[in-house]
Amino acid sequence: MKKFFVLACSALILTTSCLKNSGSPGSSEATYPGKVVVKNISTEEVTYSENDASITVQIPNMLEPKFDVIFNDIKFATMMPKLNIEFEGLPFVATVSEDETTLNHIFNVKNVVPTIGGVPYDKYKVDSIKGCIGRPVTIDFWMSSKDQMVHFTTATSNEN
Repeated sequence: MKKFFVLACSALILTTSCLKNSGSPGSSEATYPGKVVVKNISTEEVTYSENDASITVQIPNMLEPKFDVIFNDIKFATMMPKLNIEFEGLPFVATVSEDETTLNHIFNVKNVVPTIGGVPYDKYKVDSIKGCIGRPVTIDFWMSSKDQMVHFTTATSNEN
């Protein structure tokens, strides 16, 4: 019963809060501040990090289990300009945490082409993007073509 209550409340909150002005009925949006760390896949050396990063998660249609993840005003290398990088239409599965207090949106998608300003960038295709939008939010993606792995989290050093 507790699981059902958490799911029902979460669905109600998502469908009634944070509606975008241009979104369709039943859309939802939330922005999460956090930290991003970029590592070289081969050497595991940190090549870039940002403690003041944020992502926005948009669910354009509550009837379809897909969302868009936007890395806001972010860069993944020192010489790169800050951009809004979007991953669109990522399918997710909603689950309830073991302690039955949090609704988690779990995703793991292969071969995703990011967009910048609505323009797809095939040469920056992401091999895999996976994560959990819950408490905390974590997202990892790999670009073997650039030998980079990007990790975003809202977790502080005190959280697991």
